Amino acid sequence: MGPTLSLPRSSGLASGPAVAQLGPPLPPSVTAQLQIGPGDDPGWALASQYLELKRELRSTELRERARRIAAQAILRRAAHVLGASRRSTRPAREPYSAPDRGELDLEATLEEGGGWSDPRPENLVVEVREERRVSVALMLDTSLSMTGKKLALAGVAAAVLALRLDVRDYAVVLFSTRAHVIKRLRQHLPVERVLERLLDVPALGYTNIEDGLRVGYEELAQGRTRHRFGIILTDGVATEGGDPRPWAARYPGLHVLIAEDYKMDVALCREMARLGRGQSYLVESYDRLPAVMRDLTLRLAG
Repeated sequence: MGPTLSLPRSSGLASGPAVAQLGPPLPPSVTAQLQIGPGDDPGWALASQYLELKRELRSTELRERARRIAAQAILRRAAHVLGASRRSTRPAREPYSAPDRGELDLEATLEEGGGWSDPRPENLVVEVREERRVSVALMLDTSLSMTGKKLALAGVAAAVLALRLDVRDYAVVLFSTRAHVIKRLRQHLPVERVLERLLDVPALGYTNIEDGLRVGYEELAQGRTRHRFGIILTDGVATEGGDPRPWAARYPGLHVLIAEDYKMDVALCREMARLGRGQSYLVESYDRLPAVMRDLTLRLAG
């Protein structure tokens, strides 16, 4: 008999039902099929093997429970990747309005606020920290090659992005033979629910990069922030659809995460990033993907 899968603790970072309310652990007959090494997180093992394991989960209730446990494990790993980092802020100046808002900017007060000759509150200028809002459409290849641990790590990357941005400011698009949206821009959807939808993809079909970019662009067009970017994870090998470059050229900023593979098309990926006024990043292994996403979002929202 294999190890019993205990419920993970909530990360405390996402909204939605508390993990403690998800019900009892999965039965040993199910967890016995998980490959869990010494010291491994059983929830992460479930997330990494969910696509294969869910075929054994006969009841809808059991599948939902397993999916939610896996999503929480992905969320915990994303929080670990982010560490102490928070949403980026930028300095801004504004008239004094409350004692606990900002710090007095002496130079600006002297230059713009009337100086000390008329030291009324409305003539004082303070410096405050404001969040820099950006809109991002994340496009993930979920074709046949995206199974098991790769899909779980793509979920961690998506969660890193979600935890860094306001819930209104990101969209998640999955593409294989066709693209579809699992989280729309300006949609209020708990991170756990986004991850559950990601885990439920069948990881089948061909790779239609053109359609992924098209749907991502249409989502990004709904953004209401000044700064808008697309991020696409792909190996660049399009086996369905047309030339993705015309859609790449429409983006105000397109960053391409190149999933290293023996048959990847690095030249096309770099060309898409160039046309989209962005950059390309070679991801040597999927284990590096969450950290690459963290560093990229820190730059975009910094």
